Amino acid sequence: MEALRSLLVALLALCMMPSVFSLECYECTNTPVFPGVTACNSDNVTKITCGQFYDRCMTIKYDMAIGEISIAVELKNCSNSMACDPNSDFN
Repeated sequence: MEALRSLLVALLALCMMPSVFSLECYECTNTPVFPGVTACNSDNVTKITCGQFYDRCMTIKYDMAIGEISIAVELKNCSNSMACDPNSDFN
């Protein structure tokens, strides 16, 4: 009976681990395309808990020009290491 109790405690601990060790990243952008997402330059940038397949935080910054109008874009969110691998099929 004691072994069953120990096994149950171990399984319960394993089930709780993903939520305990979950990665948290900032979620923001300075583009108006994503309504409801806070601006990266605001004082109250949202921190989110990433899903199980995300293993790192990302920051994307680039300048975009449309005609004579130039826009500096910034985006922060959860990401996966495959997105950062230059040899990945996802790049």
